[in-house]
Amino acid sequence: MPGVYDSSGVLRGLVIKWGQQWVPLIQTSPLKKDKHEHHWVVGFGEKDISCIVTRGTEHPAIFPHPVITCFPLRIPLSNLDSHLGPHEEEYGASF
Repeated sequence: MPGVYDSSGVLRGLVIKWGQQWVPLIQTSPLKKDKHEHHWVVGFGEKDISCIVTRGTEHPAIFPHPVITCFPLRIPLSNLDSHLGPHEEEYGASF
């Protein structure tokens, strides 16, 4: 699946079976521990996103080799706290 990561920290994937729509797969801004932390996406799969986490700079250093960190994909949904939240998340993950 093709994907695009924007400057606001949202990774979107092109979902063919949903009518070729760009669907948000994860928003990385809630994953930040402080305002100086940035996520450099290097890939994603069905269940996770692989990033290089940088602190103090937007771009990863070349040396020493950066460490790749994986985070689970969590589609940003509006009603996760309601009683329907788990069902929405399950449906969203079925693409």
